[in-house]
Amino acid sequence: MKFGLRAVVLALLPGTAMGVELDREPYLQSLTPSQVTLVWRGEEIHDAQVVVEGLSTNHSRSYDSRELVQHEVVLDGLEPGETYRYRIEGANGVLSQQESTVFQSAPALGDRAPFRVWVVGDSGIGGGPQLAVRDAMVEASGVTGPDLMLHVGDMAYGSGTDDEFTENFYAIYSEQLRSIPVWPAIGNHEGKTSSSADQSGPYFEGYVLPKAAEAGGLPSGTEAYYSFDHGNVHFISLDSHQSSREPGDAMLTWLEADLASTTQEWIVAFWHHPPYTKGTHDSDTESRHIDMRENALPILEAGGVDLVLGGHSHIYERSFLLDGAYDTPSTTSGILDAGEGWGGSTGSYQKGPGLNPNEGAVYIVAGHGGTYVGGPGGHPLMQFTEVENGSVLLDFHENRLGIQNVRFDGVVTDRATLIKGDALQLVSPNGAEVFQPGSQHEILWESLGVDGPIRVEFSCDNGASWEVLAEEVSAGDSLNWTVPDIVGQEMLVRISNDAGFQDRSDGVFSMNATREDTLFDFGSVWQFHDLGIDLGDDWNAVDYDDSDWEEGPGELGYGDGDESTLLDKAQPDVHPTAYFRKTVALSAIPDLSEFQTVFDDAVAVWLNDQLIFVENFGNGSSYEAWASESAGDNALLIVEEEDLPWVLGDNVLGVMVKQSNAGSSDLSFDMAVHLTFDESDAYGACPTDEPEDTGEASEDSEEAGCACSSSQNKTSFWGLLFLFGTVSVLRRKN
Repeated sequence: MKFGLRAVVLALLPGTAMGVELDREPYLQSLTPSQVTLVWRGEEIHDAQVVVEGLSTNHSRSYDSRELVQHEVVLDGLEPGETYRYRIEGANGVLSQQESTVFQSAPALGDRAPFRVWVVGDSGIGGGPQLAVRDAMVEASGVTGPDLMLHVGDMAYGSGTDDEFTENFYAIYSEQLRSIPVWPAIGNHEGKTSSSADQSGPYFEGYVLPKAAEAGGLPSGTEAYYSFDHGNVHFISLDSHQSSREPGDAMLTWLEADLASTTQEWIVAFWHHPPYTKGTHDSDTESRHIDMRENALPILEAGGVDLVLGGHSHIYERSFLLDGAYDTPSTTSGILDAGEGWGGSTGSYQKGPGLNPNEGAVYIVAGHGGTYVGGPGGHPLMQFTEVENGSVLLDFHENRLGIQNVRFDGVVTDRATLIKGDALQLVSPNGAEVFQPGSQHEILWESLGVDGPIRVEFSCDNGASWEVLAEEVSAGDSLNWTVPDIVGQEMLVRISNDAGFQDRSDGVFSMNATREDTLFDFGSVWQFHDLGIDLGDDWNAVDYDDSDWEEGPGELGYGDGDESTLLDKAQPDVHPTAYFRKTVALSAIPDLSEFQTVFDDAVAVWLNDQLIFVENFGNGSSYEAWASESAGDNALLIVEEEDLPWVLGDNVLGVMVKQSNAGSSDLSFDMAVHLTFDESDAYGACPTDEPEDTGEASEDSEEAGCACSSSQNKTSFWGLLFLFGTVSVLRRKN
């Protein structure tokens, strides 16, 4: 479906559709402390009403929107930093897939309370890697999910068309976008169908951006580049693709004035073409990268920029602390701090005191959000490089900025911290960790210009109440901690001193009582049938008679030279299918099962007669069918599944492995199975008993050992989001 600019999306046909289907689910735009714009699109013209209720305020209001295809409703009258619930009602009931959704208004200008930003770039292909990156962020964040999403461009491959935006951006991130605002920068793929000069095309039709300084900063007069404030951070989005990058022209003139006008504690700039990269693009040879480095960076660094984000190059790169690195080609000139930038290693990057507080910035390339990754890496100004899909989480907390790269499989592969002035920096636990009740853990921190004893506290309810673990620990020390015998998902640690310095975990960590067990490992014995005979449909049945099958340890196969058990290789044509069976006994039912399968070229696995996963079986599961594609030598497939048909006692696994064609030279199979058992029922949860009602507030409620009442327990925003709409987590990894 095509339509013109937002301003002319008004209906040309009368009437209200009944039972309107949404082309794009609701998403938030231009969030401020007092308002936000809610956007959605139907497949036809319709009337609607947005109903908004404050969860801790008296705000209750309806907003009408009439006879539109794409609705853009300004929800105003909000209070800073408050949580609201909304629903969209049409003539035939609630329009969106979820009846209600929560969001949080922006904090007051300059508020130093913690908040989290999710940075994604070059994502919009709509495939498995993009979904894996999204779900890895969700899993790593838990109930402290992001407050903002920044996209550094290329969100709709291949040409930024309207349909590509709908399918590869709005649909993929619908769960996130309904509750957190996205702030974009235009990429080259969007630029194929959208024009910055007249703000036309799908990119500009989909977004509602503050060209008149509606969200802070100075008016830019265009949605191609703009600025906004959130808490104590000033964000600047630039157009490195189509707008002029020349000094004295409109964009860079506005940039200099905008920087001069802000008094925010932090400044973050983002655009598509990064000034430093050696990924799938080279910043030393391509003009847009060079222009932004040589023309925009001097303005930004003179204005005190702290962090610069880019994409375009399909790689993750994170720089040292830099200033004045404008050379082409880039050299090591401009490195202010050549350390790793993390308190758990060589120490955090620091700006002031004793240094110019405007001097030094970190540069990140986040072009790894879902498309293919590649490049040699090795840029002389980069401290860390990884050629894997992922995304970036930023945590702002007073005078500290935490950076983490979350790989597609949920592993945090890079951390850095930028601190302004003196500070306490909590190193661990920092969020997303999982501890066993009763286990030992070392609480670690970094003291930057801070002396005196440290107070260490623990919360099991996301900061609603705190328990003192230690009152006076040496500022430079750590604390050995015995994790409490409770389970939960909202654990935090914080440190502080009498001078007012404090820090806390960037995200919540969990305490889960789990037991892990290896059911069998690689190299275990399997029964196999490799004689080129079609065994029909019953070969994987529990009661199938496999007494005449041969057996041998993995790896089983032929052609690679690493086999422990050689299978029959028919000549001149190989058999299309080989069969494998194994019987294993269980005394308890697992909550999570992980299958690690080595195969070549297709594999299907049954458990007790039920198919549980399959790979490369596009041509079917009959004996004669070949694999739909080649997996390559010894491909590894990792699948995690819950609620499988395990039974107490004997269980039968059946595996079918296929060749890609009659002339294939090799076949491989081996498997390891790891099980996780949830034993949380043996432990208590975070205490929520009601305290005795004395009619007065308790003076020592912060030392109540998490004995917080339901009225005291402030439910986290992301905890509420999970109540109103769960988010899927990818369980399948290639």
